[in-house]
Amino acid sequence: MRATAAPVVKHPPRWRGWVRIVVAMGVLALLAVRFGSTPVLDAFRAVDPLVVLAAVGVAVLTTVCCAWRWCAVAAGLGLRLRIGEAVPAYFRSQLLNATLPGGVLGDVDRGLRQRSATRATGLRTVAWERVLGQVVQVLMAVAVLTMVPSPLTGQVRTVWRDGLAGLRGLGEGSWAGALVVAGPVLALVAGAVVLFGRTRRRYRSGARRRRILAADWRGIRAVPRALPVIAVTSVVAVCGHVVVFLLAARSVNPDLRPGMLVPMALLVLVVGALPVNLAGWGPREGAAAWVFGLAGLGGAQGLSVSVLYGVLALVGTLPGVLVLLTGRGGARHGREGARHGREGAQQGCGETRQGEVQHG
Repeated sequence: MRATAAPVVKHPPRWRGWVRIVVAMGVLALLAVRFGSTPVLDAFRAVDPLVVLAAVGVAVLTTVCCAWRWCAVAAGLGLRLRIGEAVPAYFRSQLLNATLPGGVLGDVDRGLRQRSATRATGLRTVAWERVLGQVVQVLMAVAVLTMVPSPLTGQVRTVWRDGLAGLRGLGEGSWAGALVVAGPVLALVAGAVVLFGRTRRRYRSGARRRRILAADWRGIRAVPRALPVIAVTSVVAVCGHVVVFLLAARSVNPDLRPGMLVPMALLVLVVGALPVNLAGWGPREGAAAWVFGLAGLGGAQGLSVSVLYGVLALVGTLPGVLVLLTGRGGARHGREGARHGREGAQQGCGETRQGEVQHG
């Protein structure tokens, strides 16, 4: 039997990483020139211990939901991932995402550290989990922005009615609506490209990659209750992030109404998901300043809210420090049958099972 050639691994050009860093630094530099340091100082003055504790509690809930979603996706790829192992691994990845440039390095680490799974399979599991979560987040943002009354609702409806092609003939506010529609789509596409791009370099054939992803999707759909679990956990996780944003906003200005803040929070969070940030900072702050300015609340106040949200989100990842100190965070996977492996092999995925079958 002829030996199978090892897959050619092509490393991405280094300039791509530098482009993301430069874009994020450029956004932050523009905000610093425009607003100065006062909004940042106001954000730190608004820190309240009770708000911090509440944010940590919400972060634990959202992390458990995201880890549960990861387990559901792993089952679709023929792996068994226990929630008790997924939660520490997810805390670790969130801490790395919040402290390293790009915002996805923790996810890459999480995919590579999965035991009893090939590198490509581990990365695809994480990529599917993140992208499906972003799909739900984008759908929630679009639904709320188009149906819930807010300073952005009119702009969104205008764009949907007249189309992006007619923006040149509209007023200045039309660009706000364009960002409302294009921002979620751009965030979703960019996230998918970055995350799945880590797996595509392990295969030389584009058709082979498509067959692998198609087999993955069939496997996820074939698992009973997998899609409902992914949808519900994603909705709860997004709601948790919105709650933390509301906590930050009410800490900065107690007079802000939650009903007005929810659509704004969803848009800011979607733009903040763009993988062109410095440990989460950059596009999120720019979007917050723009959204608050559009709503007549002042861009400086939006920047303060975003900075405080970033601080609360960072504190919420601190349990990951315990994971790093204890050496945990490498999730163990067990193969559930050979169905998925045979299916992938028949479709030319080129992956071979390594080692003995391990169960949880």
